[in-house]
Amino acid sequence: MYAAAVFGNNGNFKSFGDTKFVPQIAPALFKQIVESFKDEKLTKIWGDISKSVYSEEDPIARVGFPDKQGQSSYYTSNCTEADSKLVDRFCQSKDLSPLNTRLEKDASGNFELKICSAQKDAQILKFLGTHEFEEKKITVSAEDFSVFMKDVIASLE
Repeated sequence: MYAAAVFGNNGNFKSFGDTKFVPQIAPALFKQIVESFKDEKLTKIWGDISKSVYSEEDPIARVGFPDKQGQSSYYTSNCTEADSKLVDRFCQSKDLSPLNTRLEKDASGNFELKICSAQKDAQILKFLGTHEFEEKKITVSAEDFSVFMKDVIASLE
């Protein structure tokens, strides 16, 4: 049931309401199932994520910004809600949708907005490159998850 819910929601949060769900079996039993595959890489991954899979403590249990007691795979852990709003204003100024993007903030407070795409054709994506905006540098790049996007395109075609 847990695997079906993860695949159905594209993660371990309900797609509506952003509430987390956890496996209904004991962690030791889940570990035993993972180890039964005898795959060192899978066992290592489980070791890295098992605590967060079962944790229902903030920020692990809530989708949101770290400064609002949440977590997100769309933003690095140092991005705040204010950062998101700044980059959203930038996107609006460039007529660029922030959907299907990830945002990384570096130690200097500048940003890279990564577009999930199979290509990075500057003729089509005219906003690629580094921009100055409200005293910040925002670099827009493409081809984030390009390997997967190429498979998606091939399947759709």
